[in-house]
Amino acid sequence: MLLEIASIWLYRNTLLADPALPQNVTITQVKISGEEFVVLRNSTDLDIQLSNYWLQYFNEASLAVGVSNSSAQLPDAKLPSHGEIILSTGLAPVCGQLLVSKLPFALKDSAGLLQVVAVAQAGAVIGYQPQDQVSWSNAKTANSADLKLPSSQDTKQVWFRASGQATWQSGLVDYNSACQPGSSGSSGNSAATTTLGDSTGSPPYVTSSGGSESQGNGIPAADAGLAPPQISEILPNPAPPETDANDEFIEIYNPNDKAFDLSGFILQTGTSSTHDYTFPEGTLLEPKTFEAFYITKTKLTLSNSEGQVKLQDPSGKTLTESDVYTSAKDGQSWVLAANKWQWTTKPTPGATNVVILAAGTKKTDGSSTAAGRASTSGATGGSTGSSAGASRSIHPFILVGVGAAALLYAGYEYRHDMANQIYKLRRNRTVRGSTGPVIESPRSSGT
Repeated sequence: MLLEIASIWLYRNTLLADPALPQNVTITQVKISGEEFVVLRNSTDLDIQLSNYWLQYFNEASLAVGVSNSSAQLPDAKLPSHGEIILSTGLAPVCGQLLVSKLPFALKDSAGLLQVVAVAQAGAVIGYQPQDQVSWSNAKTANSADLKLPSSQDTKQVWFRASGQATWQSGLVDYNSACQPGSSGSSGNSAATTTLGDSTGSPPYVTSSGGSESQGNGIPAADAGLAPPQISEILPNPAPPETDANDEFIEIYNPNDKAFDLSGFILQTGTSSTHDYTFPEGTLLEPKTFEAFYITKTKLTLSNSEGQVKLQDPSGKTLTESDVYTSAKDGQSWVLAANKWQWTTKPTPGATNVVILAAGTKKTDGSSTAAGRASTSGATGGSTGSSAGASRSIHPFILVGVGAAALLYAGYEYRHDMANQIYKLRRNRTVRGSTGPVIESPRSSGT
């Protein structure tokens, strides 16, 4: 019994010890107050898949009773050797980081612990291997955290280190400078970065360092600062004489004022199973234009029963996507109008979308004109009025006239019957007036 207790105690203390972490992914910067951000570095000589790693956050520096934690998987992207990714909750100065993404949780100002964990699955077993961590606290006594915070922090304060083994240092972020004291400069390049912007909600965007035709994420440098193109129309089931083999198409709209380079970007179709088409080098989408890409070029077959189309950047990140459609009718295309996906009976490949509802289809509130990109028109054929289905009032004199005419017509049609009835009535009155009532006298009974 004593041996078992000693073994358990030894195993527990081995786990709680501070072993040397692998540090394939290290934490090199952390900003806890104000606009928070965390910078992670690939410390290996090989590219790594970020989605194999998770961030774990605890709201206290020590794991006492009542501590809560949050975890989130890192983005589905590859981080080149010795490259960095910055995760931020808001504004963050970029200095050489190859990737930019959102920090999935807020950091507590007074205390906390952040850990990078590698996650691998073998069969039904999931294994976790800590890579690096940092803790902070503003406690005045018994403060064993890595970062000993002052009781009152500057909202620009950032903590940084040159490597996983280096000492943490403190500095202030300079939002007016290309680089700031918190930058480790791991990429060796402080030139302007190339950013793929955001125009449709919150699509993922990637930042890469300049100096070449194509950046670490594969996005052409010519697309710097441009909004992602939009999937605007899909024709899954062309009406005869058109055919599925020749006339199915996917339309893309460029909302920018300059051409967008689609080189390396990916069109993906399908829901349960998917198929991809990669745009060849030199594919340009002219500004403010719609362009249809037909099946004869993309070889992408669109299902009539259910489907969806996505536009992805060269690293495989989805930028824009259509809603899932079902039961595609002959000759109807699935279009984006007024920020709503809906069916129209008028396909318009390479032109502004026009929404014409099929007969018997109720027009929805979402079918109004889309600002700056699509016009809509309701089904035609029917009189118009001040309001649909409104009843019209009729003047009382008109009703009286109609009633009188009906009576006159009835009198004319039945004039002979009426004359006969009047004749009988007069004859009966004459007979009654001449004879008077007939009174029968009672008969006496015989004896």
